Amino acid sequence: MPRIARVAVVLALAGVLAGVAAPALAASGSRSGLDDYLIRSFDAQYNLTRDDAGHAHLDVVETIVAVFPDFDQNKGFYRDIPEYRHGVELNTEVQSVTDENGDAVPYSTEYYKDFYSVALGDDNYVRGAHTYVITYSQEDVVE
Repeated sequence: MPRIARVAVVLALAGVLAGVAAPALAASGSRSGLDDYLIRSFDAQYNLTRDDAGHAHLDVVETIVAVFPDFDQNKGFYRDIPEYRHGVELNTEVQSVTDENGDAVPYSTEYYKDFYSVALGDDNYVRGAHTYVITYSQEDVVE
C-alpha cells in the first residue's frame, strides 16, 4: 500500500485515564487522490491495568468506520499507533483486525517513524463503508 494514505490518532493517556472519549478521526483536509475518503466514526475502549512488577498494561479495542469512494482508488489505510512515551517503547502488539461481523480483515504491521503502523487491507480495492475492529495491547504506557 502506498505510504500516502495514512490516519494517525495520538493516544492522549490523560484523556483515557479521565474517561474522555477518543478524538474523532478525519482524513487529510485534501480531498483528492488517496486521501479522498472519510472516517465516519471512531470508537475506542481502553482497559488499563498494572502487573505485580508495577508495569502498566493497556488493552485497546478500536472500531473505525471508513467510507471509501465508489471507484477503484483505495485498498485500505494505515492506522498509526504511537510506539513511544517519553522515549519508552510501548511494545505494541496487535491481537486481531476484524470487520463488524468478527471476520478477519487482512493487515500487516511495520514501524513508521515513531509509530507502530497497521496497514488495513491488501491488494484489493475497497468501496463504500468498511468497519475495522483493531484489538491491540501496549506496555508501560504510564509510570
